Amino acid sequence: MTRTISLFEQSSPLQRKAYELTQARSDRKRYLMRFANNAAVAARYNQDHALAVEYYLNALRLAEEENDLRNIAIASNGLGNSLSYINPDSPEATQHFTRALEVEEVRGNPRGMAMNLLSMASYHTRQKEHRQAQHLLERLLTINQQINDGHGLAITYEYFGHNAASEGRHNRARDYYLQALKGFEAENNRLKMSDLLQHLGQTAEALNQTGRAEQYYRQALELAEEGQHKALIAGTAERLSRLFEKQNNYARALHYNKISEAYKDSLDVLQQQSVMEGLQMQYNFEQKENEIMLLRAQQETREAAFSAQQERFKRDSSAKPSNTSPP
Repeated sequence: MTRTISLFEQSSPLQRKAYELTQARSDRKRYLMRFANNAAVAARYNQDHALAVEYYLNALRLAEEENDLRNIAIASNGLGNSLSYINPDSPEATQHFTRALEVEEVRGNPRGMAMNLLSMASYHTRQKEHRQAQHLLERLLTINQQINDGHGLAITYEYFGHNAASEGRHNRARDYYLQALKGFEAENNRLKMSDLLQHLGQTAEALNQTGRAEQYYRQALELAEEGQHKALIAGTAERLSRLFEKQNNYARALHYNKISEAYKDSLDVLQQQSVMEGLQMQYNFEQKENEIMLLRAQQETREAAFSAQQERFKRDSSAKPSNTSPP
């Protein structure tokens, strides 16, 4: 997962360049739309939400010109997500989510509808608008039950849990998280299992169930280490450290703090490597572009010289006196 995000971050300048190079071609709107969406997604992974909004708006304008409902929905969803991160109170974000949902309803695309309902529910949970979030999650649950999407159901129960936890209903949140965990166990999704166990640990802490919280965190850490998910390892180890510190068990708190800091340092190194690789990719791209421009200029020079030579030949031919005398 970290590697995927890293590749998206690196690709951001290249996606933007692809968009710029395609802009001049009026017959390439579909490609331009795709490059605009790709540039927006890369910017989002790079946490540059303002740039993502710019490219999503470009993609939306092109999709509207082509009456491409699929890409109208994609760009509208992306705008909703990016705007909600720039300004969590943005009413504009909900307008874009609503439009994306309506378009997916017209298309008869239940998975597209599910994606937008999840985005909208998450937005309302962040806004502490728990009733609205609950209503949207109930609609999402119905869709995932109808299409028998096990992964979708697990995610839906997870977000029910997030909404309940945000509202302070920790017993209910625990029940939802346990239901979500069962779904991710069924598909052996160990990354999500580790993530859910960490949420269960937080819920147990909120319920003052320290022993159970430790148990959940240890399970989460074991799965994270098994898959070498560095961010999850760092986060879970930090929670264990704080838990032991509250119990005045400073030796164990220090032990887990060292693990957390080591993995945070490792993540910093990975981030630096990602930036360096991205710059190298951009440099290589620009070098190749310069080579192409040089070859193009050389070709144009040769063509101009050839045209000039042809013109001189024509002039010389017309200027030569005829050797045949009139009868």
